[in-house]
Amino acid sequence: MVILIKHCFRVIKAVINYLNQLGAKEFSNFIIECNLLEYPLIGHRYTGFTGQSKSHIDRAFATLDF
Repeated sequence: MVILIKHCFRVIKAVINYLNQLGAKEFSNFIIECNLLEYPLIGHRYTGFTGQSKSHIDRAFATLDF
């Protein structure tokens, strides 16, 4: 039973890794197709505060028309 659970866990982990790679590739293709440019985020460590919660924007994109 333990071996079966370990095997199932490995299979699930492999599927999740595959889907993450697929999603990253689709996201990259989307950026290219939309002619988006990535703007560097420099300066403050957090971009927003709500009470005790802090938020951070990981990436910002815009087109040349922006």
